[in-house]
Formats: sequence, structure tokens, C-alpha cells
Amino acid sequence: MAEADDYKADGQEKPAAYYLDLIESAQRAPEMHEWNERCKKIRKKYRYESSQTNKTRRYQILWSNMEVMKPAVMAKPPVPVVQRRYRDSDAVGREACDLLERACRFQVESNDFYSRLEQVRDDFLLYGRGVARVYYEPVTVTVEDEDDVDGLDTASMEGLDSEVNEERQEAQEAGNPNEVLDFEHVKLRYVQREDFVHQAARTWDGVQWVAFRAYLSKDDLIERSGKELADSIPLDAQPDMPQSDRMNNNSVSSVMSKATI
Repeated sequence: MAEADDYKADGQEKPAAYYLDLIESAQRAPEMHEWNERCKKIRKKYRYESSQTNKTRRYQILWSNMEVMKPAVMAKPPVPVVQRRYRDSDAVGREACDLLERACRFQVESNDFYSRLEQVRDDFLLYGRGVARVYYEPVTVTVEDEDDVDGLDTASMEGLDSEVNEERQEAQEAGNPNEVLDFEHVKLRYVQREDFVHQAARTWDGVQWVAFRAYLSKDDLIERSGKELADSIPLDAQPDMPQSDRMNNNSVSSVMSKATI
């Protein structure tokens, strides 16, 4: 399934089949197909799974070189640093930088950015490209508010009366009026090489769209798209996936574009 929430043509959304055709045509491009086949060979040589059955084992120079290059590329977790461009006497700017730097360090440490970056590093050394996605994950809690029908405490809200009314209306339209934001996460997700596709172009500036594939459970699909749409999506059965994943997951492609296509 392809998400087509933000892509419209002549005021109408294009069907998912349009974006699936884009992804399939990009995967069939001669350059991309050749690169994928080469990556499969590199992976096979690196894993060297036949070493357990071969009578004569070969020296794994590729694996040895990888182990040498890994710490040369990234040996320790990155440390976020936030600085002002102009070092003038601005106390507010200095405090803001300290606040942002501490927030970044907390997110990097608490959400285990380093293990994801290690996977990206390994893909980069093996295939020449490593991909990761940064995504926002809010944490909400359900509260009871008997004084306000939509669960908002307008007495604690600052701003004009029109802003309060707008906030109340948005909460009612959201369908979860009693849910309030409790915490916010910025997380990093490693993307498998086969799960990332982009438009064929001579330079990266010429790429107009990219697509990511993710395997979601039925509960994830219901939460994301509703039960009616989730029930219409068949379960995927990939031969290279574990049995538990084949039976319980759906393949979902998310397309992001620079402009309307």
C-alpha cells in the first residue's frame, strides 16, 4: 500500500497504484537493478555462510577490512553541540543554546542513536550507502476534566480568546479530546537497503521523490489508518522473512515528494 495523503493532481488525490508503479519502475531501472545485484553478491561474500560446509575455508579479507574500517568511520557515539553563530553578549541566546544542547544529548542517549548509526555505518562501508530516518513520536496521556467538555483546561492557556477557542475546536475535531501531550521523542530508525527506493537521477538534487517500506502489524495499521482500510490490506508473505513476520505483518510504502507529482 502507498500513502498518498499529500499528493494531488488537479485537486484530486492520485490512487495508490500510481505510486506503486513509480516504485516498481525505479526498482527496474538498469542502474538500480545492477547495483542491487552487486549488493547481494557483496552481502553473500561478507557473510560467507558456506564456510561451515566447505572443506577448505578461505581467508575472509572483506570481513577483516570491515572490522578495521568500522572504528575509523565511527568509533563512539556522537555528542551534539549547539552554538550561536555570533558570539555576542546575548544571555537569552546562550541559555537557549544550553537548553537545545541538553535536549539533543538526552534524545541521542535515551533513544539509542548509536546502535542505529552503527547499522548505517556498516551499510555505507559494504554497499556505499546507509539510510536512516528521523521521526517524531509524541507521548500522550488521558486526563479527566469535568469543567471542560473537550478535556482542555482553558484557565492554564495563555493567549487571546480566539486562540483558546481555536485550540478547543481542534481538540474536538481530533476525536481524542481527553488526550494531552505528556512527552516528546525524536527517534532514529535504521532503514534496510531493500526498503528504500528513490527516483533515478544523475544527482541527488534531481531526485523528486523517495519511498520507504515498513512492515506493520494489523494493530499498527488500525491505529494508523482505521479498521476499514486495515482490513482491506492483505497480509504479505515474503519468503525471506521469518514465519512469525510473514503471518502478522503488512508491507506499507510511504512516499515523500518535493513537489506534487
